[in-house]
Amino acid sequence: MSATGKPPPSPVPDRRSSRAGASASGMSRTLARDELPAMLGLSIGAGLVGGIGAGILIGPIPGAVLGVVLVLAVGTVVRRRGASYRWRMGAVGERRTGRRLDSLRRRGWVVFHDLSLPGSRANVDHLIIGTSGVYLVDSKYRRGAVRFGGRRGWIRIGKTGGPLLVRSAKYEADAVSRVLSSALGRRVDVTAVLAVHVPRSRFPGWREFSASGVPIMAASAVVPWLRARHALVFSSSEVARVAEVVRERLPAYRQQ
Repeated sequence: MSATGKPPPSPVPDRRSSRAGASASGMSRTLARDELPAMLGLSIGAGLVGGIGAGILIGPIPGAVLGVVLVLAVGTVVRRRGASYRWRMGAVGERRTGRRLDSLRRRGWVVFHDLSLPGSRANVDHLIIGTSGVYLVDSKYRRGAVRFGGRRGWIRIGKTGGPLLVRSAKYEADAVSRVLSSALGRRVDVTAVLAVHVPRSRFPGWREFSASGVPIMAASAVVPWLRARHALVFSSSEVARVAEVVRERLPAYRQQ
């Protein structure tokens, strides 16, 4: 999942299993190191200016206290507006989704997290394989309000409309489908699903939403939605074979 408009670094194949949100956490740490000098400069500068000004007007001790408060406040604001914070919250969303999806394993599903796509800078947040098919779940953490309406069930989260929200998930599902179909010698459809985390507003679970053919739902609704898929697409042995191909062709995502 890309938390910013910039693509993440190219993946390096890693045959080890990966945990949910691993690459997003790594990107957050990298960006945080890059942003640290500017954040410190702005926050310390604001603290010095405000503290010295307040010291002249109301005394040195209150001025020093105000300076410290300004350093902390400005640092918090700058940090939350930076790319590292968006990536970190994206990782939080992926981990939460991953914990929910892991519960499917004891019911016979195969669950993967944070996979790379050969020849692409994109990563797959979650890939789930069961007898009803293959599902690619893309986690999105959004702070904006959820707006929806109309007979066609349009949806917008913050400033982002449905088609843009699902664009990466649709691209990744098509790419995974091509990899699996080529390896297995038969068409393997991959269903993309968007799992949304919206901390400031409740996602309307009483209504179904989709954009460009991709279902959009709260992350908490994904596991019940998957368990409600009853079509028999694969046998248990075929599920194991598809999972084997995923391990061979879609290695865990690891940043350089």
